[in-house]
Amino acid sequence: MKLKILISILAVNVGFLNGQKSGSITYIIKPIIFELADNAKQKELVTEIIKNAEKQKFVLEFNSYQSAFYHLEDLSNDELKEGPIYQMASMRFTCDFSYFLDINRDKEFFKKNDGAVIENIYSQKNWKITTETKKIDQYLCYKALYEYEYLARDKKMKTRIITAWFAPSLPFSFGPKNYNGLPGLILELQDWDTTFLTTKIEISEKEIEINFPKGKTVTQEEYDKKTLSRN
Repeated sequence: MKLKILISILAVNVGFLNGQKSGSITYIIKPIIFELADNAKQKELVTEIIKNAEKQKFVLEFNSYQSAFYHLEDLSNDELKEGPIYQMASMRFTCDFSYFLDINRDKEFFKKNDGAVIENIYSQKNWKITTETKKIDQYLCYKALYEYEYLARDKKMKTRIITAWFAPSLPFSFGPKNYNGLPGLILELQDWDTTFLTTKIEISEKEIEINFPKGKTVTQEEYDKKTLSRN
């Protein structure tokens, strides 16, 4: 607890001194370590999906209290166009939604690849901050863990562990996907088999505007029911 408070104070002080108000981060996907099946056809398909996932890039835009995380389209790369391989790569290894957060309003939005927009009440995750550190680029980062239970395909409850490396000297509580709430930007995130790694950081003293999805929204329960009815 003392470490968490100390890091929080450090982050606020550094942000105040540097006048940082907004910015953006570009993430790439590190090589995915995944055990392939013995079946030749299935192995070939999964290999193709992983190759696609590893070529995807993502952007996190943020200001003092809002963020947007989305896929960076590479129109010059035919392999990353919308299609079944891309969809499977997004669902299994990277991210099949864009994510928008407004901390002041306690609201988060998931814009799914099928166009649906899910609106939820935002609640902070219960991160466990450790004393382990490493440098990413020139930034000193602390390791944090988040654990949660989920219902697996075999109908059994299992535990999933998310590992984040965040930089207190970048005083924004945002990160890849919907992982937020740490006292510093998340520069590296390991989610299951996939690692999001920062390759570009831009910080500005001007407050940028985050463009939230417009139009009708649905609850997670409504979206799940609609999705199940299609299958």
